[in-house]
Amino acid sequence: MRTSITASAVASLVAFGGEAFGGDFIEEKLELGSWVVAVHDIGEFPTLTIEIDVAGNNHPVIGFQFDMDYVNVLADSSWASDLEFKTSTPDGDTFIVGQKEFNGGDPFGPQDDIWDFDGPGSSDSGHYTSVHFPSAWTGGIEKGGVWTFMLADTWDGGVEYNNMSVTLLKIPSPGPLALIGLWGLAKRRRRSS
Repeated sequence: MRTSITASAVASLVAFGGEAFGGDFIEEKLELGSWVVAVHDIGEFPTLTIEIDVAGNNHPVIGFQFDMDYVNVLADSSWASDLEFKTSTPDGDTFIVGQKEFNGGDPFGPQDDIWDFDGPGSSDSGHYTSVHFPSAWTGGIEKGGVWTFMLADTWDGGVEYNNMSVTLLKIPSPGPLALIGLWGLAKRRRRSS
């Protein structure tokens, strides 16, 4: 699979190395593709597993953003948040995202977090985004190696999950951050002179 690296801003404040950090993250987008789930019995949990081998670098990962275009093909009682999502890092740490309340069970176990679009508010077809900062990743994890993404449909199907992607949110190197800070101070000082 191909990956692309872009720099952008994510509005958030997180702890990294004992310090609060907010603002710009380095983002690396991993394309997961699409998944069409046919109608099935509740409790069957069709699953999809995607493994992506990602090269290492010096930017620790502290969170991720999940994006998808959801299509409720049957326009029934299915929700985008019926998707359960499990991330496994190269070092074996796992993180599960799912809906808050579910009647049929949890295919990957109890959720560590819920979707930002949880519940009946996600019944319409459209684009959905959810951002997560796992507490186990607070100190930053190395991104190099095989990342495993598992998806399970927990309702009765007749849906499509298109253009799925996971964007790894990484802290920039301290060196460039320090240089930016020094540049800002020098610029401020020059104006006041």
